[in-house]
Amino acid sequence: MALRFSFFKIPEHKRFEYIPRYWNPEKEEREARLKRIQEEMGATGSSSDGKPYVPNIRGSFRREFDRTRKSKSGTKGMMKIRSLIMIVSVLLFVVIFVFLLKIFPWLFVENEQNKIKQQQIEIIE
Repeated sequence: MALRFSFFKIPEHKRFEYIPRYWNPEKEEREARLKRIQEEMGATGSSSDGKPYVPNIRGSFRREFDRTRKSKSGTKGMMKIRSLIMIVSVLLFVVIFVFLLKIFPWLFVENEQNKIKQQQIEIIE
């Protein structure tokens, strides 16, 4: 029997106390009993309205394909617009470049005097 003495407070263990808000034990019991009865009678694949489940696969692939194709048609239009904008912007860039070349040829073409100086420097070296 040891005496535990400390100057610091040691925190207690945290406890998990979950209380469900909307738990109805009667409903849970009723559903379990109903499920057990259905399993005994062999009606496991029935829906909530009492009719057996019949899959409706015929034509569903075609309908889904058509639905996705229609939803993608809007994106195709956006892609066309985007490509048109890109083409126009490239053409505009080329036109501006040519226009600047005509106005300021010394920006893009090397000056003849610079060429002569470069040749003289190469000869000297």
